Amino acid sequence: MREIGMYRGQRLDNKEWAYGYYVNLKTYINKIPNYIPCIFTENCYPNDPLNAGFIEVDPKTVGEYTSKDV
Repeated sequence: MREIGMYRGQRLDNKEWAYGYYVNLKTYINKIPNYIPCIFTENCYPNDPLNAGFIEVDPKTVGEYTSKDV
């Protein structure tokens, strides 16, 4: 069985790369569902529970990657 791959995507706020799991967060704007592409990284913002681990990324930059350590 293949393990779940890790992903990377370029952050919208500072253009740095974020590494973790790819997630589409469902939000509502004017009662219409929208999906925000994010990378989930554990303990990304330990002091900010509202944004704990979810980093908004540019969907055009998201891709699966493998670590050199594997």
